Amino acid sequence: MLSGDAPARMEEALAAQPGLRLASSVLIAGHHGSRTASSEAWLAAASPRLAVVSAGHLNRYRHPHPLVLERFQRAGAAVLRTDLDGALTLEMGDGLAWRCLRREAPRYWREAGPCGEEAVSPPD
Repeated sequence: MLSGDAPARMEEALAAQPGLRLASSVLIAGHHGSRTASSEAWLAAASPRLAVVSAGHLNRYRHPHPLVLERFQRAGAAVLRTDLDGALTLEMGDGLAWRCLRREAPRYWREAGPCGEEAVSPPD
């Protein structure tokens, strides 16, 4: 599911459409994880297993916003962040799996972090 830069009010309007099926295994966080996107209604309608936040490392806007990360957690979605995990590879088909470049090929000056949140591992 990719909403681009749609604000929360647009996401909520889409989520409220009768008969519209929005469920998706993977959701790309709206507007790089800003607090004005990825609303509760949108997450409830999409019910993602995985949320991907595309944000630059140490970006000046400090995306993703902590409130958005809390929303993902409440929705039960694992979170991958390009600012922390580096380049991501998602494999979708019969299942869902992912890989993080920063974990697979860490630089000698940077400790390899978890690929997504530590408490969550890719489903089998």
